[in-house]
Amino acid sequence: MSTNVEPCYFHILWDHELNHLHHLLGNLLKRRTEVMKLWHSRYAVHFGDSRALSELEFAAVFGSELERSISDLLRKDMEGFAAKVRAETAELVAHEGGPYPEVIVSMHLFEESVATIFPGFPPALPRPTSQRRRHTRAT
Repeated sequence: MSTNVEPCYFHILWDHELNHLHHLLGNLLKRRTEVMKLWHSRYAVHFGDSRALSELEFAAVFGSELERSISDLLRKDMEGFAAKVRAETAELVAHEGGPYPEVIVSMHLFEESVATIFPGFPPALPRPTSQRRRHTRAT
């Protein structure tokens, strides 16, 4: 019995899914400024005057991390990606007045922003049911 199964990252993301997302991630990098502007405007509307980050702080915390995180995903460097997500979360939470719920909502606002700019997001990803069964039997 073969145990050659494609990698599954964080028990939710398969190697072929990263391949499928490659084009979208590349386009996201190209349109990063547009995504950041829409993302921040949604953040500002959602949190109003109670938000923890100014526009400059928002760009500093999320903007550079977005570019580095996407680059990690394009290289399939999941350990680097996870480390950056943890660092980004810690930076916002550590920021004076930066509550953790704001981080969570910000991630959803990011998804909404990307979905607005890229109407086909999230793409339908095929699931390798036969590979899952083989993986289950092999473990």
